[in-house]
Amino acid sequence: MNSPTYDCVVKFDGAGFWTNTVKGKRATCTWSDRAAAQRLADRIFGVGLGLISQLPSQPNDHEKRIESRWKLSSSDLQENENA
Repeated sequence: MNSPTYDCVVKFDGAGFWTNTVKGKRATCTWSDRAAAQRLADRIFGVGLGLISQLPSQPNDHEKRIESRWKLSSSDLQENENA
C-alpha cells in the first residue's frame, strides 16, 4: 500500500519560514525553508518518518513570497509497521 503524499509551500516573511496548512498542521523555522518542510512532514507522518523532496519553483513564486515547494511523504518504515 502506498502512503499518501502532500505538496507543501514554504514562504518567507522576513522573520522566518513558514509552511502552508496540510492536514490541519503547520510548521515554522527561523533559519531554513528545508527545516520547516521537514518539521511539517514529521508532524504529519511522525517524528523521523517524514520524507521531503524539493519541487521546482513555479512562475510568480517570488512575487507570492514562496521560498520553495516540497513533496511530503512517509518512509517505508512506517508502512511496514502499519502492515
